[in-house]
Amino acid sequence: MAENFRSIGSTIELNLKAAPRMRRKKSHVRTPTKIKDLKVLKTGVIYGPNASGKSNILKALEFFKELIVDYRKPNTFIEFDQFKMDEKPNKNTKFYIEFVCAEVLFGFGVELNNERIVEESLIAITKNEEHNIYNRKFENGKYIFDLNTDVIDKNLTKEQSKEQFDALKYIGAYTAKNKLFISECNERNISEQHSDFIGNIVNIFFRYHLVLIFPETKYAGLVTDIKNRAKGECEYIDLLSDLDTGLDDIALTEVQESAIDKELLDKIKEDLSQSNNDISFEFAKNQYQIEYTKEGEFKVYKLEAVHKLANNKQVKFSLYDESDGTKRLLDLMPAICRKRSQEHDVTYVIDEFDRSLHPNLAKLFLEMFLDSEDDVNSDQLIVTTHEAELLDKDLLRRDEIWFVQKERNKSTSLYSLNDYSTRFDKDIHKAYLEGKFGAIPNIVKKFKRI
Repeated sequence: MAENFRSIGSTIELNLKAAPRMRRKKSHVRTPTKIKDLKVLKTGVIYGPNASGKSNILKALEFFKELIVDYRKPNTFIEFDQFKMDEKPNKNTKFYIEFVCAEVLFGFGVELNNERIVEESLIAITKNEEHNIYNRKFENGKYIFDLNTDVIDKNLTKEQSKEQFDALKYIGAYTAKNKLFISECNERNISEQHSDFIGNIVNIFFRYHLVLIFPETKYAGLVTDIKNRAKGECEYIDLLSDLDTGLDDIALTEVQESAIDKELLDKIKEDLSQSNNDISFEFAKNQYQIEYTKEGEFKVYKLEAVHKLANNKQVKFSLYDESDGTKRLLDLMPAICRKRSQEHDVTYVIDEFDRSLHPNLAKLFLEMFLDSEDDVNSDQLIVTTHEAELLDKDLLRRDEIWFVQKERNKSTSLYSLNDYSTRFDKDIHKAYLEGKFGAIPNIVKKFKRI
């Protein structure tokens, strides 16, 4: 849920809970928690014309994530744009998300403006009720912080429990006005000393389980994937030639740090050294990737595209000289094709999913993601697209298809195909292009032939 952010004025909500009475394509539905009634869709596909606000919906999620996982200096402004077309400006901005971590359904909400966090709250949701974990609210010139004692480790002594509770209450009361309580706890490594739920929420879900991919986003894991190729954990590299890219392989060569511009390298090292990461990290730039290992070492690698001639002789080119379509495949395929059963579940959010891709490839990617029959895998894929060929009742359920439209006041609205009483056998592709569901360009014909 988002409200008053960029082109989003009134509240919009992307709800990926499965429609209760829809029986088609049950393999597209997962039960990620012990709440058997909670059925969640694997996919959400969002359509809409240019400048309707599709990307702003994803940018709202990106901003919410950065607010949680990124560090910020105390007492600085929280930089973001509110909806400027409102007749009553200066309202607060609101975000709310429900997510699953460690098989528990959480709800996390934030109300804020450019000056401060006005309110934040975290709840755990069971089948019949909601349990408040904490609430922090700015009221009458000061912050009021309430913490549920149930978050304290039950295995501790009475004295240890009181120490935990007092430490968390202190942090909650004195967190800077431009920061979130859970972000402050993470920065102070409180999860290692006191409360496990804080580490789960910040470090596990928002940092690692929620991955946003924009058109300019470059996949930075090729170094690791190529190294792990012998283990059969990066099968997408072997698929590249099957997709008619002309690319037969990717070569990896370690080079000296001097190959990278020193100013850029120093900036990368500074950012990584302050990131508090305990896993390897790669940074994609031009034809190089920089790996930051667990041991704190920096290694620079050169990536080259391998093309085979008819006599099997190999010719190498800079990987980043390949076509936009090939590079887009490399950015997306690890998300679509990875061996998901071997890793934690991830929600991938991709803006302009079809960019630089042939319609057949875009459809193939979606089919590959949805074809998984593994009930254990609860990965999700949320995409924005203009590719109408994906509007196929044999590919997607009605509740997986969403539309974005710009209203008269220039605000973004979001609604589901399931809101319409469409017949099961209706050609939704044709109906969409005819404007039956809205969310298409409203073109004024002003041009005359000279």
